[in-house]
Amino acid sequence: MENEKKRSPLQKYLDSKPGLEDTINRTLVGDKKKNALNFVAWLQESKLVPKINRGTYNDWESHYKNKPICGIGLPRSGISDGIWTVRLRLIYMDSYSETILSEGLQGIILDTARSCDFSESDYKKNANCRTPKSCAPGKSVTILGKSFVNLCGLKVRFENPDEVIFNAIKQLLELEKQARDVYYLKNKQNK
Repeated sequence: MENEKKRSPLQKYLDSKPGLEDTINRTLVGDKKKNALNFVAWLQESKLVPKINRGTYNDWESHYKNKPICGIGLPRSGISDGIWTVRLRLIYMDSYSETILSEGLQGIILDTARSCDFSESDYKKNANCRTPKSCAPGKSVTILGKSFVNLCGLKVRFENPDEVIFNAIKQLLELEKQARDVYYLKNKQNK
């Protein structure tokens, strides 16, 4: 009984082994629910089976080549008309940037990039920043022909994605998988 009291609410939640589809059915309604369930089915068919992220509530990640490639975040509890998200980790995007440009996918990526607003006196300016983040104050980079100052990495994040966005997400995930395959094959051959 004493151990039960010491366990955090997050640990109790994770120990309950919440299922992704059950959580979607419990926290989303209407088109949001339908879109989320369809996306999860596609991930599973593509062998990108989401597993619960052990560090937070209602968050799942898919891995490819032992690295995160996609994440799904759902509203925290109850049936909600809140926001659910899809996050992409496009770590080899440079290798297929020409395809992104030729397919017209750059807009959905560039619209999600965020510059760092971190300062030691006020780190709360940007909801994505927590003190002190190792990436702060970001770096200046050019991505797909657009310059960014103080960019804190590029996690491509979509809120309540619809079918049009899903088609782009699927295309980007396939491009990322191909790039990872090439990278890992090259590394294997060099060993």
